[in-house]
Amino acid sequence: MDNKYAAGVQVLLEAMACKRPVAMTGTQGRVDYLAAPDIAKVVNVGDATGLREAIVRPFAKKSSRS
Repeated sequence: MDNKYAAGVQVLLEAMACKRPVAMTGTQGRVDYLAAPDIAKVVNVGDATGLREAIVRPFAKKSSRS
């Protein structure tokens, strides 16, 4: 079901303000807040594997630098 309301945008904005990795589904409403490319990892709605990868990848990169 497509969502035209931007539920959860406050959390996204706060995370980005704190320079935290952001992973989200590309629902209408939310992606409109992300004008700059690469500000967040956006995956297709229903793509559970893609969402998992978007969540895990920043932490995998961080641990490989240690």
